[in-house]
Amino acid sequence: MKLKVENITKNFGGILALANVSFEVTVGEVIGLVGPNGSGKTTLFNVIAGTYAPSQGRVLLDTRDITNFPPWLRARLGISRTYQIPRPLHELSVLDNVLVPLCLAKGLPLGMSSRSRALELLSFVGLESKAGELTHHLSLIELKRLELARALALEPKFLLLDEVFSGLSPSEVEAAYGLVESISRSGVGVVVVEHNMRLVMRLCERVVVLSFGQKIAEGTPHEIASHPEVIKAYLGEEYAQD
Repeated sequence: MKLKVENITKNFGGILALANVSFEVTVGEVIGLVGPNGSGKTTLFNVIAGTYAPSQGRVLLDTRDITNFPPWLRARLGISRTYQIPRPLHELSVLDNVLVPLCLAKGLPLGMSSRSRALELLSFVGLESKAGELTHHLSLIELKRLELARALALEPKFLLLDEVFSGLSPSEVEAAYGLVESISRSGVGVVVVEHNMRLVMRLCERVVVLSFGQKIAEGTPHEIASHPEVIKAYLGEEYAQD
């Protein structure tokens, strides 16, 4: 199965946020989406997830055109995402934060089986011991892990991760890296927005680079690291000389 964006363009009034961006990801693959701040990465995630409608272009799930599908339907079809700033339901417990997408989006009844599945997801991200706590007691890494558990509650075929590693310590980055690897090995296609290029080089099979809303390069991590336009627009000469 593939998730594909074709010639995505997005205008906000007179501002061109994306211009004819295309790429695809298959299940079980991890690709990086990188570029300077303001290059259109999160806007592209919003188009894929259905928050924004593209001005032009299509979003395809295999051969099915889902460009005009609402976000909730895309979620049920297997597209899930996290946010750069975690958005938990603060009035609910950690467990209930996972039960909400599990029951509502997947149409499961609230019962022992759904609670058991929610606890499995919390265990996977290392939060089982926090299940009964309110979210304002969680640290940043714990909030990011909860964000990931909520996204996984949708049982996605494709997962969009928006800077899930940002703000973490080196040991926390390694733990998050292991989680993403485990998710991809389970057969989920993952698209990662991330500024830590050394991490992107380790984690991703392919990298897509945006600059000023345009795709300026796509290739393996090695190809991207030596691409003159990417070095000029994003990596800098210091990175190339490392």
